[in-house]
Amino acid sequence: LLRAHWFPENVSHGDEWRHIRARLETTVISIKRAWMPLVISANVAIVAGYLFLLALEKTALQLVYGVEFGLVTGSFAVSAWFFFMAKHGGSDGVDGSGDWYWDMVVGCTSAIGGSIAFAIAMWINQTLPTAIGCIEATCECMFQEHTLLLEPFVSLCSKIVVVVYYAWAFLNLLTCGTIHLPEDPLLDGFHRTMVYTWYQQVFLVFSFCFFIWFLEFCHSVAQYALIWTTQMWYFTPYVMDDNGENLKLDRKHCAVFRAYWNALVYHAGTLGLGALLASFCRVPRILIGPLAKASLSRTNPCTNLLGEVCTCCISLYWRFLCFVTKDAYMDVAITSADYWAATARANDILANEVPALAVLNGAQIAFQLCLLGTTSYVGFLSTFMITRYMPPFNDDASQHYVEDPKIVSMFGSVCCSLVGFSFMLVFDTVGDTIMYCFATEQRRHSDLRHEIYGKEHKERSYWGWLTGYRDYEEEEEKHVCYAPPRLREMISRVPETGS
Repeated sequence: LLRAHWFPENVSHGDEWRHIRARLETTVISIKRAWMPLVISANVAIVAGYLFLLALEKTALQLVYGVEFGLVTGSFAVSAWFFFMAKHGGSDGVDGSGDWYWDMVVGCTSAIGGSIAFAIAMWINQTLPTAIGCIEATCECMFQEHTLLLEPFVSLCSKIVVVVYYAWAFLNLLTCGTIHLPEDPLLDGFHRTMVYTWYQQVFLVFSFCFFIWFLEFCHSVAQYALIWTTQMWYFTPYVMDDNGENLKLDRKHCAVFRAYWNALVYHAGTLGLGALLASFCRVPRILIGPLAKASLSRTNPCTNLLGEVCTCCISLYWRFLCFVTKDAYMDVAITSADYWAATARANDILANEVPALAVLNGAQIAFQLCLLGTTSYVGFLSTFMITRYMPPFNDDASQHYVEDPKIVSMFGSVCCSLVGFSFMLVFDTVGDTIMYCFATEQRRHSDLRHEIYGKEHKERSYWGWLTGYRDYEEEEEKHVCYAPPRLREMISRVPETGS
């Protein structure tokens, strides 16, 4: 039916809920009819994500500045266009349809998004040049280990299977209760209530908690696979090929699938414990974390007051909650330690070994947000162009007619942002693991007993002469290089910049 029938302007107060329900039904029907444009937009977002990473490896800083400029100006341009259409009665061209209201909603949303993008760009652009080496190393790792680009889809498929199966099982458990009908249907209506015994309630609560834990376990295994693959790539030394270029040649093939095997065979218990802690500590970490970090500042009286009032919560965060992170999996992948030893060593290395890592972690956010914004913006534009200007989606006589392209485009933007979030998760995990491997390498080098393994130990025994051992001095001349050259150069420059 036409929009003028569903949302007329002369709506009485008593019919508001009926028209809101009709509006929702229209939106759902439009989304169901637009499944093909949504699939096309998702594929366009995937291609845009790969192109972004490929360009990021070549010209990282220029690309990020260009994407920031495009997102900010594009958001305000879309906002201005929808405000203009709302002023002239709406973009659908139907008088009295109420389309101007939704044009205003989309315009305001786009303007708010552009303002947020501009504020974030101004905030983090100061540290962008310091993170170029890490970003290029991350892109180098992802394009050399090709299976890293497949991991988000493997993880997404496993989570979909878990959600569908446990949703079906949980719905079956809900049917185990006793149905109570109303005593007087004329007065109480025909609604039914389900009554559960105490042990059935225990089963329902346990099933829900187990579902949350198992979903978090799948996420932990996926994170470990990314970390294991990245550290295997990092600790492969650079060698000179036939063309005179330093490359990591002796790499593992199908490394992500080897990582899944390693996780499930050797570290399932550690990952299960980490998933259990993350499941029930994520919400407290999100709520208490910003407060605990803000309390470290002694220049703000408000944060000092909150730090004194919320001492117990802040103490809980620094003594326990701050250790429940994916950083433990980085140490597990390298040393195969248990969860508690790994998380303590990981926090110690990241905090004390290389101070520049804190600056780089903040600078990486700019690249991740640009990647997320690119996929979301591409998804919105591609969905809107297809549903608005391409038949049969703009033909009201077709069964594929999309009545509300704007709402469908916003839904497409949300779906494409999930694609961008998958890329962002891989990018973030790989980048953090590379920096942790660099910090671990520095810690091991500083702990090396140079009085034993150094050049000053030059004595040669008769047995060494007989078996042909070379001098220690000759052995020390050959140094194995694991870290990418740009990353090492960039970290050495961070303290000089004053960051």
